[in-house]
Parts: sequence; C-alpha cells; structure tokens
Amino acid sequence: MSTQTVSLRLLLTGNAAGELGRIAAQQRRDTRTINDMQRMGLRTQQQIRDEIRNQERAYRRLRTSGTASANDIRRAHQRMREEVRRLNGELRTSSTLMGKMQTAGAVAGGVVAGAAVVNSQIKPARTYDEQLARTAGTATYGAGMSIADRKLVKVELDKTVMSAVRASGGTREGALDAADTLIASGAYDLASVQKVLGITQRASFVSGATATDAAAVTLQLKNFGLTPEQIQRGQDIAVAGGQLGGFEYDTMAQYLSRQLPLAKSAGYGDLAGLKKIVAMNQVAINTAGNQDEAGNNVVNLLQKINSREFSRTIAATIAPRKGDPKNSDGELVWSEYARQQKAKGIDQVDAFVSLLERELASNSQYQSLKAQAAGAKGQEAKAVYEQMGQMLEGSSLGEIIADRQALMAALAISTNGAENERIKAGLDNADGTIDGLHELFKDDEWATAMGRQQEQLNINYELYTKVNDQLSDFNGQLSGFMEKHEGLAIAAYGAGLALATVGAASAVGGLMGGAGAGATGGLLGRIGGGLAAAGAGAAGTAGLAVAGGAAGGYLIGTGISKSIEGTSISNSIGEAIAKALAAAGNDEAQAALDANAKYDQMIAEQQQTKQKQDQMVNEQAQTKQIQSQIVAQQGVMISHLSAIAAKPVPTFNPTITIGGHSTAMNMMDEIGKQNKRGKFGPYR
Repeated sequence: MSTQTVSLRLLLTGNAAGELGRIAAQQRRDTRTINDMQRMGLRTQQQIRDEIRNQERAYRRLRTSGTASANDIRRAHQRMREEVRRLNGELRTSSTLMGKMQTAGAVAGGVVAGAAVVNSQIKPARTYDEQLARTAGTATYGAGMSIADRKLVKVELDKTVMSAVRASGGTREGALDAADTLIASGAYDLASVQKVLGITQRASFVSGATATDAAAVTLQLKNFGLTPEQIQRGQDIAVAGGQLGGFEYDTMAQYLSRQLPLAKSAGYGDLAGLKKIVAMNQVAINTAGNQDEAGNNVVNLLQKINSREFSRTIAATIAPRKGDPKNSDGELVWSEYARQQKAKGIDQVDAFVSLLERELASNSQYQSLKAQAAGAKGQEAKAVYEQMGQMLEGSSLGEIIADRQALMAALAISTNGAENERIKAGLDNADGTIDGLHELFKDDEWATAMGRQQEQLNINYELYTKVNDQLSDFNGQLSGFMEKHEGLAIAAYGAGLALATVGAASAVGGLMGGAGAGATGGLLGRIGGGLAAAGAGAAGTAGLAVAGGAAGGYLIGTGISKSIEGTSISNSIGEAIAKALAAAGNDEAQAALDANAKYDQMIAEQQQTKQKQDQMVNEQAQTKQIQSQIVAQQGVMISHLSAIAAKPVPTFNPTITIGGHSTAMNMMDEIGKQNKRGKFGPYR
C-alpha cells in the first residue's frame, strides 16, 4: 500500500465546499497554535500523552526481551511509574498554565494593537502640532508677546493654513511649509502671510510644484518689486510660462527664486521684467539638455553680466564704435553702454546679446550656423548649437563669457528671438491662469480625495488638541518619575515592564480614573473624558474605558515598541505582563508565575531524563553494532567450514604389496599419485 499512489477526487456540492473550507481554516489555526507552543518550549497535551504511551511500551519491550534480569525489570517498572506520574502532573499543569498564558496574551495583544491603532492616528497630529508651534514661535519672536498670546498665534496659524487648503487645494503640511518659508524669511508676518498663502498654495496645487518652491517664488516676487496685490499676477505669469514653453513651473520655480535677485541686480523689475526672465527660461531650454540645465544656464548668465570681470573683459575684447561710451584709454565702458541701452528700453541681457550680434555680424561661419539653428529641431538643433558654442569659445568673444553655461543661455536668446517675442506676448494674457487650472482640476476624483483626506486630518488634529494638556501632564509626570527612579526606569524600559503595567492595569480599570486608581489613573480618566467630549458625548462608560486604555497604550507603546521590536523581550511579553500584575498584588498573576517556575523545573528534569535516555539508546546501538559484527564474522567462518566439509574424502589401499615393496612405501606411492592427479589440494 505504501508503494501505491491513491488519487481521491471529490465533487463538492451544496454547502460541502464551505464546510471543508471551515475545517481547513480550523486546521490552520490549530497548526499555528502548536507552532507557537513549540516556540515557547511548551508541549501539547497530545504530545504528553504520547510520551506516556512510549514509556509504557518501552517497559513492555524490556520485560519481554528475555535479556534483562529481575532486578533490571523491577527498576525499569519503578522508573516507568515515576515518569508517567510526572507526565500526568505536567498534563494537568499545562491546562491551567495555558489558560493563564492565553489571558495574559490577550491583554498584551490588546494593548499592542491599541497602541498601533492610536499611534497611527495621533502621530500625524503630533507632528503637525510641533510644526505649527515652531512656525508660530518664529512668527512671534521679538514681538513682546506673552506666552499665552503666542500660543493663540499658533491657533490662528492653523486656521490660516486650513483656510488656504480648503480654498486652493493641496495638503495642510504643504501649506504650513509654505507659511514657514515666508515667515522665516522675515519679509512676512502672520497678517501678511494670510494675504498671499492662498495663491501660493494654489500655484503649488495646479502645477505640481512643492509648496516650499512656490513660497520661494512668492517671496522673491515681493523682493522683485511686486505688491501683495500683484503677487497673484506674478504667479500667473510664472505658471503660464510653463504652459507656453517647455520649461514647466514645477521645475522652473526652483531656479526662478534664484534668478530674480540676480535679475534685479541687472536692472530688471516689476511685472515687465518678470515676463522677460520667464521668457528667457523658456528659450534657454532650446540649447540645454534638460530643464534643470536650462535654469542653471540662465542663473550663470545673470551672474556673469553683473561681475566686474565681465566689464573688464568687454573693455579688452570689443572695440568701441561710434556713439559707444569710452574711458580715457579709449576702451568700451560696459556699465555706461548698458545704461544707454536701458534708456532705450533694452535690458542688460538683451544689450549684451545685441553687442554680441554686432560683433558677429561679419562672421560668415556664425551666420551660417545661426541660419541652420533657426530651422533645426531636436538633436539636429542641439548639434548646431554645440558647434556655435565651440566656435565662440575658440574666438576672442569666448573670453567674455568663459562660463559655457552662461554662453549657451546667451546663444539661446540670440538665436530664438521670434520664440522669445511669442512667449512674452502670451504672458501679457496670463492673468487668471492659476484660477482656470484650479477650476479644471478641483472636481476630479484625485483632487476631492485629497480634500477629504485633509478634512480627516483636521478632525484628527482637533481631537488631539482636546487632550493635549492631559497628555502633556501625563508625559511630564512619567518623565519625573523616571528621573527620580532612574535605576528602576532602566530596568523597566529594558524588560518591557511599562507596557505590561499600563496594559494590564487598563484592562482591569486601574487607570480609568476609578477608586484607588491614583493620580495616574485619574489622569487617564481625564484623557478618556476629553476624547469622549470631542466625540459629542456618545462614548459612554465603555467608550471612556476604551479611549483611556487606547491613550495609555499609545503613550507607553510608542516608546516601548521600538525598543523591544525584534528582540528577545518581545518574545517574553506574556511573562512581563504576569510579573507586572503580580507586583500589583494580583493573585492570579502570582499563581501563573509560580506555575511557570514549576513548569521550568519540570522542563529541566525532563531534559535531564531525555539526555540519559539518549545515552542509553546510544549505548544499546553500539552494543547492537558489535553483535552484528560478531555475527558477520561467524557467518564467514561457517561458510568456509561448510565449503571444506562439502569436499569428498580421499580413498586408497594401505596394503598394496605389488613389486615386493613394503606397505609404507605402497601408501606413499599412492598419495603421490593422488597429488599428481589433483585429488588432494592444499588446505585453504
């Protein structure tokens, strides 16, 4: 039967499939239970009963073997009875112990689960509250306000953030980051932030830029000369530029905040100057490998034309023409030339480009490449621009802009004049760009889901603020206790005792603020009350217990779970809970500890017995091996003797007298003849 393969096919009809599924699920649960017991060093009742039967069978085999003496059998019988008696005791103890361990495990599991759930809810609120506090602290620094008034600013800041999110989209964390960027700059206070945070948040939402990048643009727009009423138009221009060209706002915002201060130093400003810088970025993409390179090229160009080295190089390289300003040495003075061009409405970058074009007007190679670039696209255009850059770097004009990135930006402006004008003309109609995109996106599912999530987080934060004071009091009291009892705190923290104490006491109501709960119990009761009040009073007594227990589990679980995760402590949580309960005077817990100690002793004795049994088995195995070797040798000897016995006995006549020889000689002759014929052989 063992060599056959049996295939069983079942046709499941009616409820049979569901019933078999239920049975299979129960088997999986039973298997997990057995595996968990084995990990903890426990044996199931069935395993103990099997051990009892094995003891009895071993005794019967010894008694019937016929090789043991009467004394051996008597000692074996006595040992068997003692072992069976001990195993029966283990069987009774395991039932009680497993019941207590299941109770302790349920308490620990409830606390850990409660800690995980509440931690996932409170952690975002705590992080947001911390960020609010730090931003409000920056906003009120040096204002001569009292602590109470500064705390009220935090409340006002939260309202400003949520108002911006509700009106413009995005996330509250992003809006708070934007507010922090503006306030930390010193250019905005809370009152002025309220005027620009909405449009900043909306620009971030419709473009996909980070809120901090959008806030950096808002800050530099103010420094660029735009009034609070013009900030929205400035953001519209920046976002529209990305729509008209290939340099999107989400990336351009990172560079625009760096370019605007440089552009202001070069004489740019107001909305008109902003349009030129935005258009400059859009055409710069034509000579750059990507958007980041384009933004960096424009930054380098603006830096270059503001440097003293730039003025000296122009004076040494470009010969002045009629009408150009000159110094006493007859050299072209760049600063004066730039002012002349500014009076004509030409900014510094355009003035430099026009000067560059004037010098290259008679250069046939440059003009040929410029014509090719006008009709080239993609890789072909990049190859042409690369040739132009190499040509200029090898000429005397290359000394003016030794920075290749700045040179490529200048080439882009020089060779893309028509596109530059197209983009600037489009930016004249940029008003309302952001609002239009917001209307386009706000009703999409992803946008409404984002809004719903922010409202959920806001509700969570409001709930957190209801118990903020109580949680702070609890943390302070616990910190004070650990400071005064440092040795105890270290031991408790390392062993997970704090988690066990709070979890077990919460389970029996010790921390719910009832009679005899003490200061800590009353405190958690107040936390539960705050949570219940935030829930419109619908929690009731049971709700208070759950809320308080969850808060207690969270407060301790957050600190403990990280320290014990993945360590041997987490595997001993049930024992830690029992110790905590016993320390609190719980008789059931003390009984569980006593039973556990006895069980450990029984396990040690059982291990010693098993070691002795293993030694006996090894000795028996060695004896059997020796016996087998002897039997094998005997078998070889018997086979040889059998082969010898099977040979026929030789016959001859001892009384032969032929030829007058003696009888002895006749015998010797006969033996010699037999040997020659092979009748006898040597003994083998």
